[in-house]
Amino acid sequence: MKKWLLLFTLLPISVFASSIKGINEDYQDWDLVCDNTGTCYMSGYQSDDWDDMPVSVLFTRPAGENAKVSGKLSFLAYDQEKEKNIPIGKFAEILINGQSLGKMQKENVDDIHTEYSLTDTQITTLLNALKKDTEIQIISGEFKGKLSDKGAAAAMLRMDEFQQRLNTPSALIRKGNSTKPVLAPRPAPKITAIAIPNRQEYILKKGTKQFDEVMALLRQANGTDE
Repeated sequence: MKKWLLLFTLLPISVFASSIKGINEDYQDWDLVCDNTGTCYMSGYQSDDWDDMPVSVLFTRPAGENAKVSGKLSFLAYDQEKEKNIPIGKFAEILINGQSLGKMQKENVDDIHTEYSLTDTQITTLLNALKKDTEIQIISGEFKGKLSDKGAAAAMLRMDEFQQRLNTPSALIRKGNSTKPVLAPRPAPKITAIAIPNRQEYILKKGTKQFDEVMALLRQANGTDE
């Protein structure tokens, strides 16, 4: 499973008071990462069955009441057993219980990796399908893969909880009519580079006072006297 690196930086105390603590959680074949801006990334994969081809769907949703969900599909068209590429077509399709969601044209592509953007209709249909036991197939040319639905509903519910959408109209799982405010987006932290005034190399010679002082500090940090 892919993991996301959450960035942090030194900020004034007043900013920490309203900052968001991110999460990084696994739900069977789905991962959920929500960062300190309130944006959540929910990614699903093929099942753990070795025979299943590598596929991935990434849903991204920022914080905020009117924030939309965007979606990306990608897969790896490579037969590990035969050690050769699998020919793919110009388009790819997602099939929900045998019904196509429509053709998608590839975007970023190399010899074996492809990426596709999902339309709003495809995203809504796929999210609804993932709430229950559903067969989800990915096809393109000779490539055939399956997206696992295991853990997707739990990941969606947790995303709703993190973004404070439970029982509100914008919730993915537990919709309601509550008018309580949802999580507001936070600005991304700014990282300020600090200039290093002296970039000259300095060689510590064994037996000098500076050498002994540095070695003492290293031993202290390492918890040893040797």
